[in-house]
Amino acid sequence: MDARTATLPLEHVVHIYDTDEALARCVTAFITPGLTHEAALVVATPEHRALFRRSLERRGADVAELEQAGRYAALDAETTLSRFFSGGQVDPDGFDAAVARPLRALADAHGRVSVYGEMVACLWGRGDAASALELEELWNGLAGQVEFRLCCAYPVSAIGAAPVADVDSMFGTHSDVWA
Repeated sequence: MDARTATLPLEHVVHIYDTDEALARCVTAFITPGLTHEAALVVATPEHRALFRRSLERRGADVAELEQAGRYAALDAETTLSRFFSGGQVDPDGFDAAVARPLRALADAHGRVSVYGEMVACLWGRGDAASALELEELWNGLAGQVEFRLCCAYPVSAIGAAPVADVDSMFGTHSDVWA
């Protein structure tokens, strides 16, 4: 952690990954500890949601039981993103309805929530770093409202193709960088 990220109000890590298997290991390790007494929210592509589910089950988690108990919820990244992003604009009120309210409900029921999200990577992958950064800041703004920890992930190929200033700004929205 450096001086830019030292003042962030929550644990908001970013994982830069090169393979889906590396991503699954990171996400599973990030959310598994909280599933015992807390909750997890995953916002990812269908392929990644299925991959994470298999990874959790290999670690002994009964994902169906966790879902039934309300301790694990998985949302589609593009569908969720479409609820608050349109016309090239992030709508903070839409973000509140689509993301913050479900997160608050999980936290109210189970305490702290471990969240994995890749909506920012979807935006970044479209070449819209400005909207991805705005979304990162909306996540950071939630920290004063609900207790959660957040892991975002970007593929190394997308990071390597982006302007250095955008990458530096993205790193600055996080409390730690995992590679």
